[in-house]
Amino acid sequence: METGILIQKYAAEHVVPVTLELGGKSPNIVFADADLDVGIPVVASGIFTNQGEVCTAGSRILVERPIYDQFIEKFVDYIQTSVKIGDPMDPSMTMGPIINHEQLNRIEGFIERAKANQTKLILGGKRRKIQNLNSDLFYEPTVFIDVDNDSELAQNEIFGPLVAIIPFESEEQAIWLANNVKYGLAAAVQTRDIGKAHRVASAIKAGNVWINTWGNIHSASPYGGYKMSGHGREMGFSIVEALTQEKSVWVSLR
Repeated sequence: METGILIQKYAAEHVVPVTLELGGKSPNIVFADADLDVGIPVVASGIFTNQGEVCTAGSRILVERPIYDQFIEKFVDYIQTSVKIGDPMDPSMTMGPIINHEQLNRIEGFIERAKANQTKLILGGKRRKIQNLNSDLFYEPTVFIDVDNDSELAQNEIFGPLVAIIPFESEEQAIWLANNVKYGLAAAVQTRDIGKAHRVASAIKAGNVWINTWGNIHSASPYGGYKMSGHGREMGFSIVEALTQEKSVWVSLR
């Protein structure tokens, strides 16, 4: 985000238009009527794909209160049985190493501060040594629960395999929590109720919203964010317009 602000500042000095796709703190909303057998793998892939080093990572999971405990139990079980950490060249692995030590130290800083603030850590929170691989950049999938949506864990883009689970009581509260961050890049809704899915998708201030899935993109579909996630759109006709200068040429035929 900070880099994007500088780019926009320098572009303004030269009257150069820019489009910006910046960071995110994307919510994945799980309603009580969701099919958890389908939804939990979707939610897990939304945060642990590419070790969470994805701008659209679903790093906030909002879970409706009636299924909150059940979701956490099933989610943790899925991570322990299905998320595989190891050599990224091995197709059977689902998570590889963090990009570098600077980023790993940043991730660990968020975790240590959250623990110091008594935020509940229920899984992960430490490095993992992978046999036959000479690297200390592997980090376990990390899950905090009962997270305060105003905390830095829920407000800042971390870019790592770290997720904050937050309970909600109603559709209206879910929308409020989803929108109560400075970012607006992506979001998802897990529910069997298609009417509710579209109501919530419409109310969320994000440029990409997925229903019962995560991460779908297409070259014909505009991609970008709201608020501090940037402006303008990549792909589709939007990017053609952003990169094209229109011109009017008038010719006298007399």
